[in-house]
Amino acid sequence: MFTAVLLRIAWVCYQKPIYNWDTLAYMAVVLSLTDDDTVRVHHNTYRVAREEIPDHLYALMVDTTHALKKTALNSPAKFFRYTSFFRIKPAFTGASFLAYRAGAPLSKAPMVPSMLSSVGIAFVLLYLLSGPFDSWVAALLSLSIIVSPPMLEAARGAMPDALSALVILIYFCLILKPGPPWLTILILSLSILIRLDNIIFAVVAVGYQFLFTLYYGKTKSSLVAVITVTIGWIAYAVWAIDFYKIDVAYEFYGGVEKMINPGIRIKEIAVGFNTVQTSHLSVVVVVCAVVLFYNKKVNFKNLSRNQHLFLMLMIYSGARYVLFPNLTTRFFLPVYLMAFVLLLFELRTLMASRSDEIPDPASCR
Repeated sequence: MFTAVLLRIAWVCYQKPIYNWDTLAYMAVVLSLTDDDTVRVHHNTYRVAREEIPDHLYALMVDTTHALKKTALNSPAKFFRYTSFFRIKPAFTGASFLAYRAGAPLSKAPMVPSMLSSVGIAFVLLYLLSGPFDSWVAALLSLSIIVSPPMLEAARGAMPDALSALVILIYFCLILKPGPPWLTILILSLSILIRLDNIIFAVVAVGYQFLFTLYYGKTKSSLVAVITVTIGWIAYAVWAIDFYKIDVAYEFYGGVEKMINPGIRIKEIAVGFNTVQTSHLSVVVVVCAVVLFYNKKVNFKNLSRNQHLFLMLMIYSGARYVLFPNLTTRFFLPVYLMAFVLLLFELRTLMASRSDEIPDPASCR
Protein backbone atom coordinates (compact mmCIF):
# COMPACT_ATOMS: atom_id res chain seq x y z
CA MET A 1 0.00 0.00 0.00
CA PHE A 2 2.82 2.41 0.93
CA THR A 3 4.61 1.77 -2.38
CA ALA A 4 1.38 2.13 -4.38
CA VAL A 5 0.51 5.49 -2.80
CA LEU A 6 4.09 6.69 -3.21
CA LEU A 7 4.22 5.74 -6.88
CA ARG A 8 0.92 7.53 -7.45
CA ILE A 9 2.34 10.70 -5.90
CA ALA A 10 5.47 10.38 -8.04
CA TRP A 11 3.41 9.93 -11.21
CA VAL A 12 1.35 13.04 -10.46
CA CYS A 13 4.58 15.00 -9.93
CA TYR A 14 5.89 13.76 -13.28
CA GLN A 15 2.66 14.67 -15.05
CA LYS A 16 2.58 18.16 -13.52
CA PRO A 17 6.18 19.41 -13.68
CA ILE A 18 7.37 22.88 -12.75
CA TYR A 19 8.98 24.58 -15.75
CA ASN A 20 11.36 27.51 -15.38
CA TRP A 21 14.43 28.86 -17.16
CA ASP A 22 16.61 26.26 -15.44
CA THR A 23 14.77 23.64 -17.48
CA LEU A 24 16.21 25.13 -20.67
CA ALA A 25 19.72 25.11 -19.22
CA TYR A 26 19.54 21.46 -18.18
CA MET A 27 18.02 20.49 -21.54
CA ALA A 28 20.98 22.11 -23.27
CA VAL A 29 23.48 20.37 -20.99
CA VAL A 30 21.86 17.00 -21.71
CA LEU A 31 22.05 17.59 -25.48
CA SER A 32 25.62 18.89 -25.29
CA LEU A 33 26.82 15.59 -23.81
CA THR A 34 26.49 14.06 -27.29
CA ASP A 35 26.72 17.16 -29.50
CA ASP A 36 29.62 19.64 -29.45
CA ASP A 37 27.98 22.12 -31.81
CA THR A 38 26.74 24.83 -29.40
CA VAL A 39 24.73 26.64 -32.06
CA ARG A 40 22.86 23.48 -33.00
CA VAL A 41 22.30 22.53 -29.35
CA HIS A 42 20.97 26.04 -28.63
CA HIS A 43 18.57 25.82 -31.59
CA ASN A 44 17.38 22.32 -30.68
CA THR A 45 16.92 23.24 -27.01
CA TYR A 46 14.52 26.06 -27.77
CA ARG A 47 12.83 24.13 -30.59
CA VAL A 48 12.08 21.13 -28.37
CA ALA A 49 11.02 23.38 -25.50
CA ARG A 50 8.57 25.16 -27.81
CA GLU A 51 7.15 21.79 -28.90
CA GLU A 52 6.94 20.07 -25.51
CA ILE A 53 6.21 22.82 -23.01
CA PRO A 54 2.77 24.50 -22.77
CA ASP A 55 2.68 27.81 -24.66
CA HIS A 56 2.00 30.06 -21.67
CA LEU A 57 4.91 28.54 -19.71
CA TYR A 58 7.29 28.64 -22.67
CA ALA A 59 6.43 32.32 -23.16
CA LEU A 60 7.63 33.02 -19.62
CA MET A 61 10.87 31.15 -20.27
CA VAL A 62 11.68 33.29 -23.31
CA ASP A 63 10.28 36.57 -21.98
CA THR A 64 12.35 39.16 -23.85
CA THR A 65 11.54 41.87 -21.30
CA HIS A 66 13.91 39.98 -18.97
CA ALA A 67 17.48 40.92 -19.95
CA LEU A 68 19.10 37.55 -19.25
CA LYS A 69 16.35 35.52 -20.93
CA LYS A 70 16.54 37.78 -23.98
CA THR A 71 20.32 37.41 -24.16
CA ALA A 72 20.14 33.61 -23.75
CA LEU A 73 17.50 33.36 -26.47
CA ASN A 74 19.43 35.43 -29.02
CA SER A 75 23.04 34.45 -28.28
CA PRO A 76 24.12 30.78 -28.25
CA ALA A 77 27.58 31.77 -26.98
CA LYS A 78 26.28 33.68 -23.96
CA PHE A 79 23.61 31.04 -23.33
CA PHE A 80 26.34 28.42 -22.95
CA ARG A 81 28.34 30.69 -20.68
CA TYR A 82 25.37 30.76 -18.35
CA THR A 83 24.95 26.97 -18.48
CA SER A 84 28.33 26.54 -16.80
CA PHE A 85 26.45 27.02 -13.55
CA PHE A 86 24.41 23.91 -14.41
CA ARG A 87 27.17 21.77 -15.94
CA ILE A 88 29.07 21.93 -12.66
CA LYS A 89 26.56 19.41 -11.24
CA PRO A 90 27.74 16.31 -13.17
CA ALA A 91 25.93 13.68 -11.09
CA PHE A 92 22.57 15.39 -11.61
CA THR A 93 23.11 16.21 -15.29
CA GLY A 94 24.35 12.64 -15.81
CA ALA A 95 21.17 11.27 -14.22
CA SER A 96 19.10 13.58 -16.44
CA PHE A 97 20.98 12.34 -19.49
CA LEU A 98 20.25 8.72 -18.55
CA ALA A 99 16.56 9.57 -18.16
CA TYR A 100 16.58 11.15 -21.62
CA ARG A 101 18.32 8.15 -23.17
CA ALA A 102 15.79 5.88 -21.44
CA GLY A 103 12.96 7.60 -23.31
CA ALA A 104 11.87 10.56 -21.20
CA PRO A 105 11.01 13.71 -23.19
CA LEU A 106 13.91 16.14 -23.20
CA SER A 107 11.96 18.80 -21.31
CA LYS A 108 11.05 16.28 -18.58
CA ALA A 109 14.37 14.43 -18.40
CA PRO A 110 15.76 16.77 -15.68
CA MET A 111 12.60 16.17 -13.63
CA VAL A 112 12.99 12.38 -13.59
CA PRO A 113 15.93 12.30 -11.13
CA SER A 114 13.99 14.67 -8.86
CA MET A 115 10.86 12.54 -8.99
CA LEU A 116 12.73 9.27 -8.39
CA SER A 117 14.75 10.88 -5.60
CA SER A 118 11.55 11.87 -3.81
CA VAL A 119 10.54 8.19 -3.92
CA GLY A 120 13.92 7.26 -2.50
CA ILE A 121 13.59 9.86 0.24
CA ALA A 122 10.23 8.38 1.25
CA PHE A 123 11.79 4.94 1.67
CA VAL A 124 14.75 6.34 3.63
CA LEU A 125 12.34 8.20 5.93
CA LEU A 126 10.35 4.99 6.36
CA TYR A 127 13.56 3.18 7.30
CA LEU A 128 14.56 5.85 9.82
CA LEU A 129 11.14 6.18 11.41
CA SER A 130 10.42 2.45 11.58
CA GLY A 131 12.81 2.24 14.54
CA PRO A 132 10.90 4.33 17.09
CA PHE A 133 7.45 3.95 15.50
CA ASP A 134 5.24 1.10 14.35
CA SER A 135 5.51 0.42 10.61
CA TRP A 136 2.10 1.86 9.73
CA VAL A 137 2.79 5.03 11.72
CA ALA A 138 6.21 5.39 10.08
CA ALA A 139 4.58 4.98 6.65
CA LEU A 140 2.00 7.69 7.35
CA LEU A 141 4.64 10.07 8.71
CA SER A 142 6.89 9.47 5.70
CA LEU A 143 4.09 10.11 3.22
CA SER A 144 3.04 13.23 5.14
CA ILE A 145 6.54 14.68 4.81
CA ILE A 146 6.76 13.74 1.12
CA VAL A 147 3.56 15.64 0.24
CA SER A 148 4.66 18.81 2.09
CA PRO A 149 5.07 21.82 -0.26
CA PRO A 150 8.91 21.92 -0.26
CA MET A 151 9.15 18.24 -1.17
CA LEU A 152 6.52 18.49 -3.91
CA GLU A 153 8.35 21.49 -5.37
CA ALA A 154 11.66 19.62 -5.36
CA ALA A 155 10.05 16.51 -6.89
CA ARG A 156 8.41 18.42 -9.75
CA GLY A 157 11.24 20.67 -10.89
CA ALA A 158 14.42 20.55 -12.94
CA MET A 159 16.64 20.95 -9.89
CA PRO A 160 19.19 18.76 -8.06
CA ASP A 161 17.75 19.45 -4.59
CA ALA A 162 15.80 16.19 -4.15
CA LEU A 163 18.73 14.04 -5.33
CA SER A 164 21.07 16.00 -3.06
CA ALA A 165 18.72 15.55 -0.09
CA LEU A 166 18.44 11.81 -0.76
CA VAL A 167 22.20 11.30 -0.69
CA ILE A 168 22.63 13.38 2.48
CA LEU A 169 19.79 11.48 4.16
CA ILE A 170 21.65 8.25 3.37
CA TYR A 171 24.69 9.79 5.05
CA PHE A 172 22.60 10.39 8.18
CA CYS A 173 21.48 6.75 8.06
CA LEU A 174 25.14 5.76 8.20
CA ILE A 175 25.62 8.06 11.19
CA LEU A 176 22.57 6.88 13.10
CA LYS A 177 23.34 3.23 12.38
CA PRO A 178 27.13 3.44 11.96
CA GLY A 179 28.60 2.26 8.69
CA PRO A 180 32.23 2.08 7.57
CA PRO A 181 34.01 5.47 7.45
CA TRP A 182 34.99 5.02 3.79
CA LEU A 183 31.32 4.69 2.85
CA THR A 184 30.36 7.95 4.59
CA ILE A 185 33.19 9.71 2.76
CA LEU A 186 32.01 8.21 -0.53
CA ILE A 187 28.43 9.38 0.09
CA LEU A 188 29.58 12.89 0.98
CA SER A 189 31.77 12.99 -2.14
CA LEU A 190 28.78 11.97 -4.26
CA SER A 191 26.75 14.80 -2.74
CA ILE A 192 29.42 17.26 -3.92
CA LEU A 193 29.11 15.92 -7.47
CA ILE A 194 25.37 16.59 -7.29
CA ARG A 195 25.74 20.13 -5.94
CA LEU A 196 29.15 21.71 -5.54
CA ASP A 197 27.93 23.79 -2.58
CA ASN A 198 27.41 20.52 -0.69
CA ILE A 199 31.10 20.79 0.05
CA ILE A 200 29.99 23.08 2.88
CA PHE A 201 27.94 20.28 4.42
CA ALA A 202 30.67 17.69 3.81
CA VAL A 203 33.37 19.75 5.55
CA VAL A 204 31.08 20.60 8.49
CA ALA A 205 30.04 16.94 8.80
CA VAL A 206 33.53 15.40 8.88
CA GLY A 207 34.84 18.24 11.06
CA TYR A 208 32.03 17.89 13.59
CA GLN A 209 32.36 14.11 13.64
CA PHE A 210 36.09 14.38 14.24
CA LEU A 211 35.69 16.85 17.10
CA PHE A 212 32.86 14.74 18.57
CA THR A 213 34.87 11.52 18.61
CA LEU A 214 37.98 13.35 19.80
CA TYR A 215 36.08 15.00 22.66
CA TYR A 216 34.42 11.79 23.81
CA GLY A 217 37.34 9.53 22.98
CA LYS A 218 34.99 6.94 21.48
CA THR A 219 37.01 6.11 18.37
CA LYS A 220 40.46 6.80 17.00
CA SER A 221 39.72 9.47 14.44
CA SER A 222 42.65 10.39 12.28
CA LEU A 223 43.25 14.11 11.91
CA VAL A 224 45.47 13.35 8.92
CA ALA A 225 42.60 11.49 7.21
CA VAL A 226 40.13 14.31 7.89
CA ILE A 227 42.54 16.94 6.56
CA THR A 228 43.40 14.81 3.50
CA VAL A 229 39.75 14.28 2.59
CA THR A 230 38.92 17.96 3.11
CA ILE A 231 41.86 19.07 0.96
CA GLY A 232 40.73 16.62 -1.72
CA TRP A 233 37.23 18.09 -1.75
CA ILE A 234 38.55 21.67 -1.88
CA ALA A 235 40.95 20.74 -4.67
CA TYR A 236 38.07 19.28 -6.66
CA ALA A 237 36.00 22.43 -6.07
CA VAL A 238 38.83 24.66 -7.31
CA TRP A 239 39.34 22.45 -10.36
CA ALA A 240 35.61 22.32 -11.12
CA ILE A 241 35.21 26.10 -10.85
CA ASP A 242 38.04 26.53 -13.34
CA PHE A 243 37.02 23.67 -15.64
CA TYR A 244 33.38 24.69 -15.90
CA LYS A 245 34.28 28.41 -16.00
CA ILE A 246 31.90 29.11 -13.15
CA ASP A 247 33.31 32.62 -12.71
CA VAL A 248 31.83 33.51 -16.09
CA ALA A 249 28.56 31.82 -15.24
CA TYR A 250 28.21 34.01 -12.16
CA GLU A 251 27.27 36.84 -14.51
CA PHE A 252 23.92 35.07 -14.13
CA TYR A 253 23.81 36.41 -10.56
CA GLY A 254 25.48 39.75 -11.10
CA GLY A 255 29.16 38.83 -11.18
CA VAL A 256 31.76 37.27 -8.91
CA GLU A 257 32.09 40.60 -7.06
CA LYS A 258 28.88 39.84 -5.18
CA MET A 259 30.57 36.75 -3.73
CA ILE A 260 33.85 38.31 -2.61
CA ASN A 261 33.10 41.97 -1.84
CA PRO A 262 32.60 42.29 1.97
CA GLY A 263 30.26 45.26 1.69
CA ILE A 264 28.02 43.60 -0.88
CA ARG A 265 28.25 40.33 1.08
CA ILE A 266 26.93 41.91 4.29
CA LYS A 267 24.13 43.64 2.39
CA GLU A 268 23.18 40.36 0.69
CA ILE A 269 23.12 38.56 4.05
CA ALA A 270 20.80 41.20 5.51
CA VAL A 271 18.47 41.26 2.51
CA GLY A 272 18.47 37.45 2.36
CA PHE A 273 16.46 37.23 5.57
CA ASN A 274 13.43 38.40 3.58
CA THR A 275 13.30 34.95 1.99
CA VAL A 276 12.23 33.50 5.35
CA GLN A 277 8.74 34.80 4.57
CA THR A 278 8.24 32.07 1.98
CA SER A 279 10.36 29.42 3.71
CA HIS A 280 9.01 26.39 5.55
CA LEU A 281 12.41 25.89 7.12
CA SER A 282 12.05 28.32 10.02
CA VAL A 283 8.90 26.72 11.46
CA VAL A 284 10.27 23.16 11.44
CA VAL A 285 13.69 24.20 12.78
CA VAL A 286 12.27 26.37 15.58
CA VAL A 287 9.83 23.69 16.73
CA CYS A 288 12.57 21.08 16.59
CA ALA A 289 14.91 23.31 18.62
CA VAL A 290 12.24 23.92 21.28
CA VAL A 291 11.46 20.21 21.65
CA LEU A 292 15.16 19.27 21.76
CA PHE A 293 16.44 21.95 24.13
CA TYR A 294 13.57 23.54 26.07
CA ASN A 295 13.80 23.13 29.83
CA LYS A 296 16.95 21.03 29.52
CA LYS A 297 20.44 21.73 30.80
CA VAL A 298 22.51 22.47 27.71
CA ASN A 299 26.01 21.10 28.16
CA PHE A 300 28.08 19.97 25.18
CA LYS A 301 29.36 16.96 27.07
CA ASN A 302 25.86 15.81 27.97
CA LEU A 303 24.11 16.51 24.66
CA SER A 304 22.07 13.64 23.25
CA ARG A 305 22.66 12.17 19.82
CA ASN A 306 19.67 14.08 18.42
CA GLN A 307 20.92 17.36 19.91
CA HIS A 308 24.36 16.85 18.41
CA LEU A 309 22.92 16.17 14.96
CA PHE A 310 20.70 19.25 15.22
CA LEU A 311 23.68 21.38 16.25
CA MET A 312 25.66 20.10 13.25
CA LEU A 313 22.76 20.99 10.95
CA MET A 314 22.62 24.51 12.38
CA ILE A 315 26.36 25.04 11.90
CA TYR A 316 26.01 23.94 8.28
CA SER A 317 22.93 26.13 7.74
CA GLY A 318 24.71 29.18 9.14
CA ALA A 319 27.79 28.62 6.98
CA ARG A 320 25.72 28.07 3.86
CA TYR A 321 23.57 31.11 4.47
CA VAL A 322 26.60 33.38 4.85
CA LEU A 323 27.93 32.21 1.48
CA PHE A 324 24.53 31.95 -0.26
CA PRO A 325 22.05 34.17 1.62
CA ASN A 326 18.76 32.62 0.61
CA LEU A 327 16.51 30.71 3.03
CA THR A 328 14.30 29.15 0.35
CA THR A 329 13.51 25.68 1.69
CA ARG A 330 14.70 23.70 -1.31
CA PHE A 331 18.25 24.95 -0.77
CA PHE A 332 18.10 23.52 2.77
CA LEU A 333 16.06 20.43 1.98
CA PRO A 334 18.30 18.01 3.96
CA VAL A 335 18.00 20.30 7.00
CA TYR A 336 14.22 20.47 6.57
CA LEU A 337 13.92 16.68 6.37
CA MET A 338 16.34 15.86 9.18
CA ALA A 339 14.73 18.46 11.45
CA PHE A 340 11.46 16.60 10.91
CA VAL A 341 13.15 13.27 11.71
CA LEU A 342 14.88 14.56 14.84
CA LEU A 343 11.65 16.22 15.99
CA LEU A 344 9.76 12.94 15.62
CA PHE A 345 12.55 10.99 17.33
CA GLU A 346 12.48 13.34 20.30
CA LEU A 347 8.68 13.40 20.54
CA ARG A 348 8.65 9.60 20.58
CA THR A 349 11.27 9.59 23.35
CA LEU A 350 9.24 12.07 25.39
CA MET A 351 6.06 10.04 24.88
CA ALA A 352 7.85 6.89 26.06
CA SER A 353 9.26 8.62 29.15
CA ARG A 354 5.87 10.07 30.04
CA SER A 355 4.17 6.68 29.71
CA ASP A 356 6.75 5.20 32.08
CA GLU A 357 5.85 7.87 34.66
CA ILE A 358 2.11 7.09 34.53
CA PRO A 359 1.30 4.37 37.05
CA ASP A 360 -0.55 1.24 36.00
CA PRO A 361 -4.23 1.67 37.05
CA ALA A 362 -4.24 -1.88 38.41
CA SER A 363 -1.42 -1.01 40.83
CA CYS A 364 -3.43 1.90 42.25
CA ARG A 365 -6.29 -0.25 43.50
